[in-house]
Amino acid sequence: MARFVQSALTGDPKYIGDYAGTYGNVLTCPGNHYRRGKNRKFWGWGVSAICEECYISFAKGTALEGRFALKGDPDPKGRMCDMYSPRMRKLYLEACETGDLEGFLAIGNQRHEVWCATIAVCDRIQSDMQMAAFEANRLRSSSMFYNFLGHSVDNTMGHSYTVGNSYAGYGHANDYLLTGATMAKQAQEASNEATNLSGPARMAMLRRQWAEVE
Repeated sequence: MARFVQSALTGDPKYIGDYAGTYGNVLTCPGNHYRRGKNRKFWGWGVSAICEECYISFAKGTALEGRFALKGDPDPKGRMCDMYSPRMRKLYLEACETGDLEGFLAIGNQRHEVWCATIAVCDRIQSDMQMAAFEANRLRSSSMFYNFLGHSVDNTMGHSYTVGNSYAGYGHANDYLLTGATMAKQAQEASNEATNLSGPARMAMLRRQWAEVE
């Protein structure tokens, strides 16, 4: 946007052209999301990685570049970029001035440990909640199908006895209706899991802990 404004104010399109030439094929920074970093190029070090966007805009030509362990290596598994963080950029520049790479990497390692104990856990909680919501919807649809089938059979053939169990209750006209009742109860349990407030509350706490070192 800044380059667009410059071009608009000066009437010179070279600002946008220069930006497009540099960043046209560069993917945006993945931030602290490992999956977004899959098959991306990274510079820096394992515990203080720098994505291509942050390398070009920030780290390229800095004093520590000659000591990079990663030099544009694609990562098939994925990793996060550490240089999206203003705090890490400040610490990196300080390390460039002092030459204390070991101290900087120690901070990076500690930061990754906190990430594993916070953001990685948040991702799992969120994934579990999404899966529970998906399962609840699937079970509701299946329950409706079996209830429709069960009522159709009962309306056509009737019943001379009922079926049931302690989980889904008793008095169902046939096995189809028992299955429908079972799935309805399972759907409610999955829905309760998906909307349980303890998950978001825990994620909020973990994100606050991560923010302290981000």
